Amino acid sequence: MAINDYLPREDAELQVWLSNYYNVCEINETVLDLDAEEFLALNVAISDYSASLTAQATALAAAKSATANKNAKKSAVSSLVRAYTREFKANPAVPNTVLNALGVVVSTTVTPPVLVTNLTVSGCDDGVNTVKWDRSTNSPGTIFIVEYRKPSETDWRFAAAITKTSFAHDEQIPGVTLLYRVIASRAGESSPPSPPTIVYGNLSDPGLSIAA
Repeated sequence: MAINDYLPREDAELQVWLSNYYNVCEINETVLDLDAEEFLALNVAISDYSASLTAQATALAAAKSATANKNAKKSAVSSLVRAYTREFKANPAVPNTVLNALGVVVSTTVTPPVLVTNLTVSGCDDGVNTVKWDRSTNSPGTIFIVEYRKPSETDWRFAAAITKTSFAHDEQIPGVTLLYRVIASRAGESSPPSPPTIVYGNLSDPGLSIAA
């Protein structure tokens, strides 16, 4: 009978089988007529095999850990690069030639972004001003740039560049009047700013400057 007919093929089963084989040989050393050298050779071979199984398990665990760590780092760098790229694409000063050089695919048949509609903003006592709008016909992936300013100011401040159609502007002071507007941006092109909307105020106030 060939040896593979009775030796288990799976490592875990073989390790248990060998342990029993060794114990029986030890108990019946005299009957089996095993001399010290033969018994030592068996002991060393079985020990070496067990050690190799332990080393393999350790290596597999390390490889699994290394793979998980690599995947986490890949996710982190991908998120960071995507965030930077959204900002680059939202910046009208960045030309398509630079985006192409970065390896960012720029479509040659880009539909220009259009004016967003139905811009609203509501304030809350927790200091969060919630800004919402309709994307109109802007395609998925369009970046919406949210800007704000006080009525006494002339320059708009940057609040966010996102692909969603709502934005929670936190850390604001409840009751303080602010104007908001949204600009749609895609592939280096931008829509006109939306008509401003207001929180904690009235756009019909004759003393209020709402020029875009």
